[in-house]
Amino acid sequence: MKKIAGYILTPFFYLFFGLFLGIFHPVQWVCYKIFGYTAHKVSVDVLNFFLTYSQWFLGSSIKFNNDQVLPVGQPKIFIANHQSMYDIPALIWFL
Repeated sequence: MKKIAGYILTPFFYLFFGLFLGIFHPVQWVCYKIFGYTAHKVSVDVLNFFLTYSQWFLGSSIKFNNDQVLPVGQPKIFIANHQSMYDIPALIWFL
């Protein structure tokens, strides 16, 4: 039954994912050109929130556990074995 529901809901997920990307592209451009980097960063954070939690529409749960203390004020490199572009917004949102 889950597989059938997945076939039905997946096109809607792709539609929402694409709509979020299409809507936020001009928003990011305006934020960066008019308001600067800080506003652009906020718009990117909001976009990543919507891209991450659009998977709820499919019934997926999103869980993030960070047991490490990350240093503040230093560059960080994250290495992930990702299979698609759908996990990258979650990394950006949670980290």
